[in-house]
Amino acid sequence: MTSRPLGNTSTAVRQRRVEPADGLDDFPTPPFATRALLEHVLVPAGLDIGRARIWEPACNRGHMAAPLEEYAGFVLATDIADYSAAADLSPHWARRGRRPDGLLDFCDPDAEDAFALASAWAGCGGVRGVVTNPPFNAAPAFVGRALALGAAFCAMFVRTAFVEGDERYRTLFAPDLNPPAIVAHFAERVCLLKGRLIRRGAPDPKAIAEGHADARASSATSYSWLVWHADWRRSFGGTRTVWIPPCMADLERPGDYPEYPPGFFTAAAVAADQAAPSAPAQGVLF
Repeated sequence: MTSRPLGNTSTAVRQRRVEPADGLDDFPTPPFATRALLEHVLVPAGLDIGRARIWEPACNRGHMAAPLEEYAGFVLATDIADYSAAADLSPHWARRGRRPDGLLDFCDPDAEDAFALASAWAGCGGVRGVVTNPPFNAAPAFVGRALALGAAFCAMFVRTAFVEGDERYRTLFAPDLNPPAIVAHFAERVCLLKGRLIRRGAPDPKAIAEGHADARASSATSYSWLVWHADWRRSFGGTRTVWIPPCMADLERPGDYPEYPPGFFTAAAVAADQAAPSAPAQGVLF
């Protein structure tokens, strides 16, 4: 392959998920990936989604919470960082004036307002679940916290590589622990980019602003949904592995992706984007 001065302009090459261990892991999830969880995994497994009461504890700009609200009877959306003023808030949220329900560290049971939010979620009845795209290194803690809160099910959107590793096997996946009921791999690539949501295959304005004139959104990372549900695992006789069929075209909706105006990703904006939002004081309710 002939090299070019700017390198390979595919964002797949440049968008491998490598983040600081204590970073916020700001990779917004395309809404179709959440709808795929519901339509190809949870509902076929027997979940009555209309009765589901879901907590999305890493809601970011609302790109996962918004599609959850299309299906579930109740969605509680929180995050440790405040993205509510972001110009690229979920268009579905922006249209309705929707904002996060609170700011807190989901994994800290002593965080201010943690009890109040958990009580609001628990008190709404129905089938309680936690669905989120957690920071990669914090995913085991998110699972543990969700199950400790009494969630009937817990679904985590993770890099497929998350299922690997001796430590995670010993602490999360060993048969005598509480491994997931379902591991659902995406057959097609789900494109997640740091700090922005761009449709797979569409021009990537941030990469273009960085000098990659022909850059289009793509990813070298594969993703899966891991679902914990004790009753399902018992009925399956163990962990069930399934594949989510290619479904982006079928499950996208108008307004899923924010429209970035010309100049949004200027050199200054690109530099500022490298600094993740700081975690605010806990317990701020909107």
